[in-house]
Amino acid sequence: MKSRILCLWALSLAGLFFSRCASPPPPSAEEPAGAAAEEIPALFVSPAGSDAAGGLTQETALRSLGAAVAAAKTGDIKRIVVLGTLNSESEAASAFGSDPASVFFISGAGDQEILITGLPEGAGRAALSAEAAGKRVIRIEGASRIRFENITLSGGRADGKIEDGFSGGGLHICSGARVTLAGGARVESNQAVFGGGAAVRDAGQLVMEASSRISGNVTAPHFQAPANPSGGGVYIRTKSAFIMRGGEISGNAAHNSGGGVDVNDDSDFAMMGGAVRGNSAKNRGGGVALYDSRFVLSGGSIAANVMAPPGFSNPVGGGSAAAAGEGTGVFALDSSSFTMKGGDVSGNGGGGGTVYVRRGARFIMEGGRIADNNSPGVCLTGLAVFTLKSGEIRGNTGYSGGGVLVEEGAAFTMTGGGIYENTAVYGGGVWLNGTSFTLQGGLISGNTANESGGGVASQNGGKLIMEGGSISENTASSGGGVFISHQGWITMSGGEIKSNSARLGGGLGMEGARCTLSAAAVIAGNSAESGGGLYAGENRVFAFEGGAIRENRAEKNGGGVYIRGTESSAYFLEGGEISGNSAGASGGGLYSVYGKWMLTGTGIKGNSAGDSGGAAAFSGGSCFLRGALIDGNSANAQGGGVFITAGAVFTLAGGTIRGNSAVGGGGLSADSGGFVMRSGEISGNTAESGGGLFFSGSAGGFGPASSMEGGIIRDNHAQRGGGVSVRGGLFTLTGSAIVSGNQAEISGGGVYAASPELSLKLEGGAAISGNSSGRFGGGVYIDGSRFLMTGGSINWNTAGEYGGGVVAANWSAGSPARDEFVLRGGAITGNSAPRAGGVYVTKNASFDYPFDRQLAVSNEPDDIYFE
Repeated sequence: MKSRILCLWALSLAGLFFSRCASPPPPSAEEPAGAAAEEIPALFVSPAGSDAAGGLTQETALRSLGAAVAAAKTGDIKRIVVLGTLNSESEAASAFGSDPASVFFISGAGDQEILITGLPEGAGRAALSAEAAGKRVIRIEGASRIRFENITLSGGRADGKIEDGFSGGGLHICSGARVTLAGGARVESNQAVFGGGAAVRDAGQLVMEASSRISGNVTAPHFQAPANPSGGGVYIRTKSAFIMRGGEISGNAAHNSGGGVDVNDDSDFAMMGGAVRGNSAKNRGGGVALYDSRFVLSGGSIAANVMAPPGFSNPVGGGSAAAAGEGTGVFALDSSSFTMKGGDVSGNGGGGGTVYVRRGARFIMEGGRIADNNSPGVCLTGLAVFTLKSGEIRGNTGYSGGGVLVEEGAAFTMTGGGIYENTAVYGGGVWLNGTSFTLQGGLISGNTANESGGGVASQNGGKLIMEGGSISENTASSGGGVFISHQGWITMSGGEIKSNSARLGGGLGMEGARCTLSAAAVIAGNSAESGGGLYAGENRVFAFEGGAIRENRAEKNGGGVYIRGTESSAYFLEGGEISGNSAGASGGGLYSVYGKWMLTGTGIKGNSAGDSGGAAAFSGGSCFLRGALIDGNSANAQGGGVFITAGAVFTLAGGTIRGNSAVGGGGLSADSGGFVMRSGEISGNTAESGGGLFFSGSAGGFGPASSMEGGIIRDNHAQRGGGVSVRGGLFTLTGSAIVSGNQAEISGGGVYAASPELSLKLEGGAAISGNSSGRFGGGVYIDGSRFLMTGGSINWNTAGEYGGGVVAANWSAGSPARDEFVLRGGAITGNSAPRAGGVYVTKNASFDYPFDRQLAVSNEPDDIYFE
């Protein structure tokens, strides 16, 4: 028998029981549990034993754990089997030493690991108990390596009644000691000021492995103890370490912070498996709290933890707390860092945020899930920093920032991963308050905000810097993808905002904010009642320097962009493309109310409007187009390219409006709005009236005077007014303006005017040349209107029936004769028609002309014809 024992002991030295010893093998079917346990060398301890006995068998068990540890320290046997429950009475005669605040005490037990275990499950539960003693269960310190299996540590109180008795109600590890809780080890129903279940201090180390458990422990204040009792399950302090490979920390409660685990003062917590579940804290960290320490989560779960709900009972002295606080799952403060490489933070309760990072702390997420929590997934305040590289934040809810909340100078950078299906009133995915968020990669998708910012919301100067990634399929009332307000900023140079929906601003909504889009930015496929791609109210600055706003849709106005500005608002379209957008009413590409616009390089192409302004509609304010291209847009009513109304003034000083179509004003239509053309080109547009331009009055009177001082209107097509149709207001052609090569099916190949006031003036060096009509007025057709010509030229125009140059008629008005056409200068030459190649005057119209000056000559077949 002796040789067999020595052989087995040698095996244990070879690795079976050396450092992190595994649980003993289960008994075979032929052997009872007790017999199998006795086959492995052990020192037995029993409350019925005697420290004078040898302890090598159950019959000769020692009485105190201290005596067994002392023997293990100096002997070869490093396995101690506890039989039954040891307590203060059995430990009273311990020869190992004592601690006045602890029932059991181990100090300097040596570098070789000592296993303290009960018999395997089913053979009787072993326990170390401090019940009724008013002390903690056990303190382990110094050069000690202890492993617990199949044993319970319970009933401890480290609440300040005894000197140095504030920490570790069940287990206190300090001064370099290392303790492992392995299979079947439990620390239950203990109480302390710090570390209700276990406290690890002064370079100590705790390891938890599979099927171990720390549960049902609490921290509570005491009048002799320091404030802020913390660490309901485990308390780590002063360069100490906690390694959790498995097991469970559950049902613990902290009066202040760290319901499950509280880590302090340059200490480390590494969680690779197991669960921190169902714990509660009154103020911070329902699951885990960090102070100037480090936490790496690579496996396991932090779940169902809460901030102490109403009615939370303080076990010492009563009291309750509301369901508030910070970090239901994890709380990190000051120089702490939390690195998440895997695992799961889910199902935690309400409070100030599931992962709460504050005052300079850092959170790096490289994997895992933060999901289905009843508070924002991540909350950042006070210069905290969060970097999301991979993993997902999904299904969380909050008032502001369902997925991530960022405020008070904190910073958030996202390079990968996903923020999915979170909900909030403001900022379903992300909420920024006066701080910054840099999006470089990853996906923000499927989030919902009841009010604004389905994907991202920013206010009070908060800044979204979007360089990549995707914000897609989010919903809100305003800003389905992104909402920026109260002097907030968005700078978007890459990535995409796509397929989002809202009432205002399907992709991007803004109020009193600043926006710059450039480079590869894309806002596409979004939908809204108004502002399918982008909506801005009282925006200070909107600069579009590059990228694309495309294929968005609005039920009403502004398929691509809707802007409601002020007189001081400034908007710059300097590059990029607004294309393929649609509006049920006006402004397929762009709809603007007030504000000052500068278009210098943007392409507005292929947009459509159910009413007016296929490319753009301007109501009030002003727009200066210098180099942009407005191409291939359409409207069912007015302004296939551009629609101007409510006193707005549109200035064309370069660029091109071409290939657009509408009922009135294929290229541009002004209804009580003004138009000034200094250079540029309006060409290849089509309409029923005013292929290039259409001007009309309104119920409130005529619009501002408009003029063409340069540039060319050419190759447009309409039934009436192939180039220009004037139905209200005054249009002046002067300078170097050219209206050329336009076609009308019926009348007014170049210009058609039908207004009861002076509506058309031709002066300077302007020319109406080379236009044609199917019937009347190849160059100009006037019906019930007035035309004053003091300079310029009308030449080389043709008509299918009569009036190759000009027709002056009064058919529509039906009024007595009046001066429809006053000719005082310029030249009408080289025009042709079957009748009246130069000027045709109907019997209801009049023509005021100085015959002695020969201003209408060389027309075919005649210069002037009176009906």
